[in-house]
Amino acid sequence: MSTISEEEWKTALFEILEELDVPQYNKMMFFLSDIPKYVKTTKSREEMPEVIIERYGVEASVHKIHEIMDRIPRRDAAVQDRLRPFVERLKKKQDDERRAPGPSTGATGVRALTDGQKHFVDEHRVELIQRVSNIEPILDDLLQEEIIQQEAYDKIRALPTSQAKMRELFSSPLKAGDASKEAFYQILKKHQKMLIKDLS
Repeated sequence: MSTISEEEWKTALFEILEELDVPQYNKMMFFLSDIPKYVKTTKSREEMPEVIIERYGVEASVHKIHEIMDRIPRRDAAVQDRLRPFVERLKKKQDDERRAPGPSTGATGVRALTDGQKHFVDEHRVELIQRVSNIEPILDDLLQEEIIQQEAYDKIRALPTSQAKMRELFSSPLKAGDASKEAFYQILKKHQKMLIKDLS
């Protein structure tokens, strides 16, 4: 369950968008690459908070808007004072989850690997590359968990498609070992729950 009220976030997001001038708003729309162009051109500024939340989900949309405001850039109090409480709530949730004792192998659904047995992310590499979409919040969590470094994060984000981003992720950061793969798997479960269920 999200730690953030959808209605509270929608109101704050509406107020944030109202603070943007036309060039800044257009730049934000450009960075919202997962929203179809026809939706961007047919929905008003007042309707966009609901569109953004529906497309990304509550928590992922907080991550996305935080990142975009940093890139526009709008780091001033008018925007950041509205955004900061939601970012801090998500950070606290992530910190609490990291400190919490890990569930048993059976509870996570991750099989204990025997000699020669592949990890879930290796076994389903092709399907994950083809079917994982909206990879940005996954990259955000990988960076937060220090599975990838800033340089790799920036390099992967600059790639043009989700498939290219996933291939790059598999080609270097996920070769570090089973601990990295397991962290990636748990992050996938968080952001791509139905896909992981389908592949399991």
